[in-house]
Amino acid sequence: MKRTIFALCAIVLACCSGHKDPGPNGLRYPALSYAPPNLKAHEYTLKNGITAFIVPDAKLPVFDIEASIRTGSLLNPENAPGICEATAELLRSGGTRTIPADSFDETVDFFAASLSSDYEATNATAALSILKDNLDTGLYLFDQMLRNPGFETQKLALLKTRMKESIQHRFDHPSRTMNILFDHAMYGPGKISGIMTTSNVDRISTESIRSFYKNTYRPKNIILAVSGKFEVPAIIEKLNATLGAWEPSNKPETAFPNITIQRGKAFYFVEKDINQAYVSLGLPLVQRPNPDYYPLVVMNWIVGGAPFTSRLSKKIREYEGLAYSAGSQVKCGYFYPGAFKVYMQTKSASTAYAIGLAKRELDAFVKNGATAAELAEAQQSIIDAFPAMFKTGADISSAFAQNRYLKRDDAFYDSYRDTLRAITLGDIRSVAEKYLVTDSMVICVVGKYDACAPGDDVHPEKLNDFGPVTRLTEQELERICTSPGKRP
Repeated sequence: MKRTIFALCAIVLACCSGHKDPGPNGLRYPALSYAPPNLKAHEYTLKNGITAFIVPDAKLPVFDIEASIRTGSLLNPENAPGICEATAELLRSGGTRTIPADSFDETVDFFAASLSSDYEATNATAALSILKDNLDTGLYLFDQMLRNPGFETQKLALLKTRMKESIQHRFDHPSRTMNILFDHAMYGPGKISGIMTTSNVDRISTESIRSFYKNTYRPKNIILAVSGKFEVPAIIEKLNATLGAWEPSNKPETAFPNITIQRGKAFYFVEKDINQAYVSLGLPLVQRPNPDYYPLVVMNWIVGGAPFTSRLSKKIREYEGLAYSAGSQVKCGYFYPGAFKVYMQTKSASTAYAIGLAKRELDAFVKNGATAAELAEAQQSIIDAFPAMFKTGADISSAFAQNRYLKRDDAFYDSYRDTLRAITLGDIRSVAEKYLVTDSMVICVVGKYDACAPGDDVHPEKLNDFGPVTRLTEQELERICTSPGKRP
């Protein structure tokens, strides 16, 4: 028996002796072939002019609908932050003109529906997800929430209490302090960086909410994304009987105000009693659409966007061991200019050295550019994520609705990958030279100044090497961000 086992082992070893394990880097897979769905094939117009992207999806017995509404916090009245937030919140929690808020909630729960309302700076959404057998009830609730909100006074009082509690805790975590500081450093006083006070909350009224709702929540401003297990003609009939019956106004589509971004070197330090420093470095970028945007996206992947493998992550996190996370972001919207941001958290004594490392890494990239291998990997990584945008019917309809909301070409998704593939090393170098001007960087730090300023015992960098530092307490930052026109 033992001889038989030894013989079998010998045969196996002999067969394997000539095979060399290629390792994970040697694995090869066939190229992914994927064609995105056709936008025009799913576009419909309701009888009142609302555009709906309708995508049947029979995989699950559900019905999903999301309304993208052309409104947002950028449309808050002057000196009245919080109106958009209150409107979006009470749209869902404030009942309707015919259904009290508590009864509305009970009905939503009884039918196991998910019904929500939310907002951002340049967008608001209302969404419903419900089992298809309860579609009629769910669509009725969704329609009433959007068309006939109640904005109950009692629910507004509860909301204002929560808003005041949030204000009291806005600086509990250093990341929130950094977000407020960075927005103010990059955009100056205004609606991007403005934050609420308790006085602002006190001035929010049912009348101001209804006025904001009337001005922006209307058919001309709405695009629908609809998906689920249904027949398209039947769902169009149901939509026309509900949201399609919403009387359109003569007002044109809402336009957002012009927002500018700050340009010029600055260094802000907000004092906070923590044992490490939160660091962000910022530079102004572009507003989309802009031919530089996708070269910037690929550049960022190489510089600091790729998890663990980007240059900044390798240098600061892996080689130097200065941070658990370090990287960069490119965020450019369609309604105002965006920014390039380097971010990291490091121990206090390493703050100056880490800032210097990041700036030198960016300078080296500007000088030497990317390698062909880095470019190819960045392009492929971004392209490989593309099919995930269309996994489900809800994903597809949402992608199409977003495309129309942003007024991109209907063929945007068809040409997206070719746009990325066409980016060259020269394009990357060009945008790096144009935008990564480290001498003009905005530096933001949250931490203990006395622990950060001297640097460490090994490296020569000190905080004042990077220019004059504007030091602020969190209370001073709060006053600046709630005072229109005031700069540090």
